[in-house]
Amino acid sequence: MPIIFPSNPSLGQVYTNPTSGDSWKWNGYAWESLGNVNPIGPQGQTGQTGQTGATGPAGPTGSTGSTGATGPAGATGAVGATGPTGATGSTGATGSTGPTGSTGATGSSGATGSTGPTGSTGATGSVGATGLAGDTYFGISATNFLVPNVGDVLTLSSVSDLSFSTNQYAIVSNFVGTFFISKILSYTQSNGEITLDVEYVNGNTSDLGGHYINLSGTVGIPGSTGATGSIGATGPAGATGSMGVTGPAGSTGSTGATGPAGSTGSIGATGPAGATGPSGIIVLNQAAPNFTISGTTSISLAYTSTLIPANTIASGDLIIHLTRFTKSVVGGATTIRFYFNTTPSLSGATFVGIYTFSSTNNAFFQIERRGVCEGSTTNFYSTSSGSNTPTDTTQATVAASDVTIDFTQDQYFLVSIQNATAGNSTTLRLVNLKVEKSV
Repeated sequence: MPIIFPSNPSLGQVYTNPTSGDSWKWNGYAWESLGNVNPIGPQGQTGQTGQTGATGPAGPTGSTGSTGATGPAGATGAVGATGPTGATGSTGATGSTGPTGSTGATGSSGATGSTGPTGSTGATGSVGATGLAGDTYFGISATNFLVPNVGDVLTLSSVSDLSFSTNQYAIVSNFVGTFFISKILSYTQSNGEITLDVEYVNGNTSDLGGHYINLSGTVGIPGSTGATGSIGATGPAGATGSMGVTGPAGSTGSTGATGPAGSTGSIGATGPAGATGPSGIIVLNQAAPNFTISGTTSISLAYTSTLIPANTIASGDLIIHLTRFTKSVVGGATTIRFYFNTTPSLSGATFVGIYTFSSTNNAFFQIERRGVCEGSTTNFYSTSSGSNTPTDTTQATVAASDVTIDFTQDQYFLVSIQNATAGNSTTLRLVNLKVEKSV
């Protein structure tokens, strides 16, 4: 998956990939890799709440209240007079009942039962949708067609849904090194049909076969930033836990002492680290230095890359560097050399490639080389560092060589120019250094 950098960046702006932690800085021409500045794993899940402490013991039973006093007995009715002998006299009326005694005092209330446990927390709401992707210019197509000539206007069916626009420049390359550079006359995003005005052709393969397509040179005006996706809705709150069962009422008496607090639950285990981000192409340096060497026949440093942080390049990665030069005065051959070094200097640098441009009246030449890091020694595998060839993808008779470079240390990529005569004037026009990460 390609890295989607911010559009319309300002000079010195730093972008950090939220997935991998890798960072880049905008130098006015391209994004320079700063490496993995401060990788941090994702936060672990929150530990579970500790259990509620045990309920304290019940207080002692209070003493029983005293029984209320018995009310006084009612007064006895008067005895009826003795009647004459004969019929029995009627029974006297029953005396009224005495008043009820007062009620005894109520005992104190028992202690309140402990609170029931808290209900579990509700589930977290789902993450909102990802915002729209920014512009994309790189694509791969299996369409076959013949390599054009300079000046041809070519219409081909390429890769759909890219962000090309009229008057940008595109580079079309097959999978073994043949390529051509053209101005874009039109591009149909829905089906990938693109019309190109061919201005430069490298290689002589008649059938280009499947191909890559991408912007060439300085990127055009960035498109507007894609809209930010809306924030996902908050998940519903979890249901409140049920109330704990009320403990039985304690006997009347003083309240028991409060039980000790329960111990804190242990912290939850740390969550696993996120998966490593997908492999892709990283542009380490892209610049148009326009640096000229003239008036000398010494080996002269023409370009020093920005720092390539340690471990940016690993075993199995493919390193590609492409450079372009022009000669405004023809007075002898020009020799180009390439190096890696742990300091931005030719002193102590490791030599990895050479090309000598003849003294014939050619005003433009381009050099492309590839190398592979392999094994724990991080050897840089390429055509022989002493071979005189503009591109190693078209050579079948030049021996390959291993040059040991320790990419576990910080490195710089260096380019030097040496003119055969002091009257020569050679200018470095373009440097493109990138790495294709192994899958």
